[in-house]
Amino acid sequence: KPSPDLYLLALSRLQLSATDCLAIEDSAMGLQSATAAGLATLITHNVDTESDDFATAVAVLDSLGEPRQPMRVLRGALGTADCISVALLQNRWPILGKMGSASP
Repeated sequence: KPSPDLYLLALSRLQLSATDCLAIEDSAMGLQSATAAGLATLITHNVDTESDDFATAVAVLDSLGEPRQPMRVLRGALGTADCISVALLQNRWPILGKMGSASP
């Protein structure tokens, strides 16, 4: 990182378009790598990355959330969910719902 090579390799091997995918990262270098590969990126920050520039992320969260420790959306629009779930991601990015239904 911040080279997008691993993301590009994964997209190639999975035969997916970057616009059909979402990266989840926790650092500015991860965000740079994912966005350089053309991926929308969701960020979970931590104490070490609180001051990083996440301006190009689609959303910034304090965590992915858990039942007794809900996430806080720091930037972006993810509704009022307590945690990140496949259903939430598919609702926000409908293309993600189609990925699992394709035949090989």
